[in-house]
Amino acid sequence: MTFRHPIALIANALGPPPPPGLVDRARTYGVAVTALVGQPRHAVMQIEAGMDLLIAQGTEAGGHTGIIATMVLTPEIVDIAAGRPVLAAGDIASGR
Repeated sequence: MTFRHPIALIANALGPPPPPGLVDRARTYGVAVTALVGQPRHAVMQIEAGMDLLIAQGTEAGGHTGIIATMVLTPEIVDIAAGRPVLAAGDIASGR
């Protein structure tokens, strides 16, 4: 079981929020919970699930979250996060 180890953060990759109860259980153990989000609607879903922080993952970070570039996505997620910390994952890309 994850909580038997000294962890500080659980990161939900892509898709639906963690199963019911994971966020509450993490808080019981003092573990923060985050999720990768590639679109504003993902951020809303993860906030509703109780995430402590969000990771804005632009298309340059693998391309499997959508087509929004990190430099465009990150400020959109910061606005939605309403004070929660937001990390940026990805790179600044150009046509070169």
